[in-house]
Amino acid sequence: MSELKVMQELMTSERMSYLKVTIEGVEIFNHQDPMHLRAIIQALQDYPGVQGLVIGGLKETLIKDRALDLLKEVAEIRRLLQRYSTTAQPPGGEDGKISGKCSRCPSNPERVFKEALEDFDRDPLNWKGLKTSLKGRGLKQCGRCLNSTEGILRRLKSTYMEAFKRIEVLG
Repeated sequence: MSELKVMQELMTSERMSYLKVTIEGVEIFNHQDPMHLRAIIQALQDYPGVQGLVIGGLKETLIKDRALDLLKEVAEIRRLLQRYSTTAQPPGGEDGKISGKCSRCPSNPERVFKEALEDFDRDPLNWKGLKTSLKGRGLKQCGRCLNSTEGILRRLKSTYMEAFKRIEVLG
């Protein structure tokens, strides 16, 4: 996946604050291009309080109001995935300690969220959430760990689906 060079500039006027995002080499923003959409989502993740978003190029596009709110929801999903990909831990056993087996588990929550974030960044329009079912290592706490991880991903995917349904309605 090639990286786009993206420049962000926070602008304020008397009426509103907005974020200007310029994607180098792009004449016009294409909302169906996964790399363009990822750049916008990441920019909104960095500046969630803006009231408008100007996407630059030869032709500038202004996004505000409901459409911007929906994109902010998607940016929040990415922010949560990013946070869980570095902080999610398996629950401890009866003694409160995390088993060494957990670090090697293919369903380790941190690893699962990291993969989900990579999938999201690869193509935000077609994010699947959980790619495969999770399998534990046979420990007592595996069920709690797997249920918690799957539950979080299901909630994020549900929020994602609702946001994209509303985006489609807006056109």
